Amino acid sequence: MADYKATFLFIGSSYYHYENLICQTMRKVMILLFVLIPVFSNCTKDDSELIAQIREIAWNSLDDQEKSTVIIDWTQAKVEMTTYNDKSAYSVIFNTDADALLGPITVYVDPVTKKVLGYAGRF
Repeated sequence: MADYKATFLFIGSSYYHYENLICQTMRKVMILLFVLIPVFSNCTKDDSELIAQIREIAWNSLDDQEKSTVIIDWTQAKVEMTTYNDKSAYSVIFNTDADALLGPITVYVDPVTKKVLGYAGRF
């Protein structure tokens, strides 16, 4: 009977040890998350400012006739990272009233120099 009680006490103390270890680990993880969340939220802010700048560059490259056909607010145009002539670029897509016939206006902007590289063909 004494062996049974000793085994039970060992298992109980071992369980307490692991439970305590898990709690300590969870505290560390929570602290790490609270520290990293502001860091990641700042990255998103910087990215959104860059995307807005890329949109504005693409918008300013359009002539007045092209601008008049855009059916969405130009500040909401879709921006994606892609390639243009084997070079990394942002594509800015402006939906127009002639999308069904010609497709949207797509402007390619260099991410480094922030200059317009070219336009996608519209059919």
